[in-house]
Amino acid sequence: MGLGDMLGKGKDALGDEEKTDQLLDKGQQAAGDRFSGQEDKIQQGRDAIDDRIGDGGQQQDGQQQ
Repeated sequence: MGLGDMLGKGKDALGDEEKTDQLLDKGQQAAGDRFSGQEDKIQQGRDAIDDRIGDGGQQQDGQQQ
């Protein structure tokens, strides 16, 4: 598998809301395990990432960011 193949798979994953949510949930859990007491900040970070990539990088008006 070449770099181009890996990039293509990454772009495909970013376009799938369910997959991105699963990955973000796993990351949030891992961060919570590592940094106890920071759950609010971890949730804020997860939400910010989800807002950015959760819709495939599309803005409200449909333009690519």
